[in-house]
Amino acid sequence: MSEFDVIGAEDELFAARPYLKAVQRAAHDRMCAPSAVLGAVLARTLVLVSPSVLLPALRGGPAALNLIVGTAGLSGTSKTSGGKVAGELLPLCPSEIPVRGLGSGEGLITAYFDAAVLDAVHASATSHGLANDGLPAHIPAVLFTVDELGELLELTSRSGATLLPRLRTAFSGGTLGGAFAGEGKGRHLHDNTYRCCVTLGVQPGLCGKLFSVSAIAAGTPQRLLWTWATDERISQMDDDLFAVSAIKPLELPTLDLAEARACWERGSPQIITVPDEAIAAVRADARARHRGDWDGDPLDSHALLIQLKVAAALAVLDGRLLTITSADWHLADIVMSCSRHWRGRVLNELRATQVHDHRATGEERGEIAAEAEVAKWNHSRSAIERVAAQVLKKLPANGVWVSKRWIKAEIVASRDRWCLDEVFKEISAQIEFNADGELRLLPPLEGSV
Repeated sequence: MSEFDVIGAEDELFAARPYLKAVQRAAHDRMCAPSAVLGAVLARTLVLVSPSVLLPALRGGPAALNLIVGTAGLSGTSKTSGGKVAGELLPLCPSEIPVRGLGSGEGLITAYFDAAVLDAVHASATSHGLANDGLPAHIPAVLFTVDELGELLELTSRSGATLLPRLRTAFSGGTLGGAFAGEGKGRHLHDNTYRCCVTLGVQPGLCGKLFSVSAIAAGTPQRLLWTWATDERISQMDDDLFAVSAIKPLELPTLDLAEARACWERGSPQIITVPDEAIAAVRADARARHRGDWDGDPLDSHALLIQLKVAAALAVLDGRLLTITSADWHLADIVMSCSRHWRGRVLNELRATQVHDHRATGEERGEIAAEAEVAKWNHSRSAIERVAAQVLKKLPANGVWVSKRWIKAEIVASRDRWCLDEVFKEISAQIEFNADGELRLLPPLEGSV
């Protein structure tokens, strides 16, 4: 298989529309990767769109336009710079759409109840004729930013951490809130009533937990749109092509965003029209899954939904709030192809770091056969991850307790039984044991999708 031409794909993308050319020009003026700037612009675009605007119920119920963008790059590549340029291209009004950091699942929910911003929301609702007893209970939209995902993942390793499950739920627009301790206790965000967009800075060598077996089984990395923080073309540009002057903000075409906001305040959903090819792609994907012969990359399990969200953002930037065209769908497909390419680069960098770290550990211990140890470790990890995925897939989904003997007989081949104890450690977040040593799948977290 030939290597994907990401430069050619991005050139086609940024040449397609005037606002995309403006994004590329602004990125290059500030010596930033256009991919990174565009990812942040897409997040900022969707956070402007009312939660009342939903994708149609092609599979399950209507889907929220909530988006998570990961911008990856090695240490020192200014992963946050693209977001700053996007802030100049598409500034937000802080009194209506706050920009917040992210440190916990509880904090994610609490951000929607900021008193000062909520007062502004109530003033807007009153101006649309909403009675005091019908005022919204929370802020409609928040943009979250995380400078370094690796540090955030360390926070999630603490006992009872809820951030990653909450992010997965927020991506799908599901209900957030529950019986947890902290300032946000008792507060709920009901499904499809809030807009949540997140931009993450990702250093590949520090994101191992994001691509662990349990994280993939839970669907965390599948929910990210990936961009990259550097662009080799910048190294070939002459100095006179760069500019330090103020960036002209994008001029959003006339959109009735105020009416969409009023619909949210009244609880009236607005459904986006999507092209036939998008509907056909979603339905073909669903049929393959129901037949049990879906053979796509497990990391692409949410790709079509992300593509629809990207297409919706491109449509908004082109002046269409409730209509995705075939051209939008095609451009979003290019964005997704680039996203897969960048995700693959993240994985390659991560594996190289893991092998390097393991080799260094072997050298520190004075192991003569360091290379053999690395090969053995790679083989062991591969087996553990493969068996863990099999166990999670084949354990009864109805909470029935099963014995280890049953797992050995029904799921795990004899050649793989040596790693079963390590497998149980790998998937410990998704199973539980009883006093008799039997185990079962844990039920999904409230609000998870």
